[in-house]
Formats: sequence, C-alpha cells, structure tokens
Amino acid sequence: MGKFNSEINVKEWEQLSWYEMLSKLGLKSFNWRGMKTWDEIMELYTFPPKSKILMIGCGVGKSAFYLAEKFDLNVTGIDLAEKSIQIAKETAREKNLEEKVKFQISDAHDLLFNENEFDGVFTEYMAYFLDHPKAFKEFYRVLKPNGHVVFNELMLKPDISEKKLNKIIEAGDSFEEIAGFKLNIPFTSDYKNWCTEFKFEDIKLSPVKNKTNIRDMLELSGGVKNLFKIMRIMLCLYRKSSIIKKKFKIQSKVKWVVFQNRSTAKYIKPTICIARKGD
Repeated sequence: MGKFNSEINVKEWEQLSWYEMLSKLGLKSFNWRGMKTWDEIMELYTFPPKSKILMIGCGVGKSAFYLAEKFDLNVTGIDLAEKSIQIAKETAREKNLEEKVKFQISDAHDLLFNENEFDGVFTEYMAYFLDHPKAFKEFYRVLKPNGHVVFNELMLKPDISEKKLNKIIEAGDSFEEIAGFKLNIPFTSDYKNWCTEFKFEDIKLSPVKNKTNIRDMLELSGGVKNLFKIMRIMLCLYRKSSIIKKKFKIQSKVKWVVFQNRSTAKYIKPTICIARKGD
C-alpha cells in the first residue's frame, strides 16, 4: 500500500476538474440505472441502423459504444472534460470503432455542427447542468427534420413539498464548488414545456423501468478489480489532499440528498423524454 500511495501524484490529481478526475479514476458512466435504459429508449422509438447520433456529455464513451455495438448507430460524443475525451478516443482505437464512434471537445450550448446534421441528439445524466433554453435551441438546430431529441435524465416529481425542494436545490447549489456548475434537476413538466416552446412534437415521458442492481453498478465501475483500484486511489487522495478531501465530502452530501435520503430522493426519478423535430 505504501508503494501504491507513493506512485500517486497528488498535485496532478488536484489540477483535474471533477469529471476529469472521475474519468481518470476509471468510472465508465454516471447512469446508475445501467445501459439497459437505452434498450427502453429504443423500444419507445427505434432509431434505424446507421442513424447519426450526437451524444451530449459523453464522458469516456460507455453509452456511445453501447449504442454503436448493440444498435449499429453512428455516434459522435462531445464533452467539456479533456481527460474524458482522451480516454474515449483511446477506447475507440482499442475497440477498432474509430470510424463509427467519434469524440471531440465541444459545448452543448454552442455546438460545432451544421444545421440538420443528426438523426438524434441524446443526453444522459447531465442535462441538469445545462442552460436549457439555450441548449434546446442548439439541439433543434442540429437535428434533421423528423429527428428526435432524447433525454435520459433525473427529473423531479410534481408532488414535492417546498421544504424538500429547497433541500434539493441547496444540495445542487453546493455542487458548483466541486464541479464548476450547479446541479439543477428540472421537473418532468419542464422538459415538456421546453420541448413545446422549441416546437418539438410527439413528446413522450416515460419513467425508467430498469432497476439498479449490483451487476450494473460494477459495470459502471469497470468491474470488481477496477472498483477496488478506484477505492484505493480515492482513499489515498482523501488522506493526502485536503482539496480533494473537501470535494469528496461535498459530493457525499449531495449524493445523500439526491440518491440516498428517501425523504428527498423519492421525488427524483430517472425518466426518459423523447420528442420529434417537425418536418
């Protein structure tokens, strides 16, 4: 353990952004309901093989590869985290999927693509960071006529009390200190309203059916061996860096409110929203 700790360059880890650090740790995805949520989405609307998909906030590409390999979709993944994109590109080379799955650094609010370019624009557990009106405008612009926007996201239920809502908002605001932006979870009705405002049609909202299980959680961590590696690195960083220790503590508090404390977490549900751009 002592040799392992000495090999970790704490200063290098401290300079990484929050999501770059998580990518370097080896986390594959933040969708804790697992890849089968994409199967549910394909049941709601089946994208034909070779469809051109833009994946917003792709991270290290776990979902992009899943969509390409299982459904034969051509995926372009974008993210702001340079380390995540680097890892995604390396994985594409290892899988020999460089022609089918491409990655680049880009901002969802200012997409570096032409009008009417994609058959689908997908988000996954990241839309709560967006300036939604600005992002929706861009999503609509790059979609082909009759193309679909897909949100695979956490959404708030409408029956939440003001007191519980304020706790969630407070936790989301604190997340800005570690990630650089607030975690702002919209209501399901917000997505419907935004889709309507930007002239999307055939709007569908569906709660995610796939339940969290150990297999999915291990897959998100890269397997048992990698999970233990992640835990060892996190423990070392927690002990040796006051900066990262503070980030982990804030993250734990946010996780408690959003995922673990039933009094608040029961109002936050993984939900799918699909809508079509008119022709």
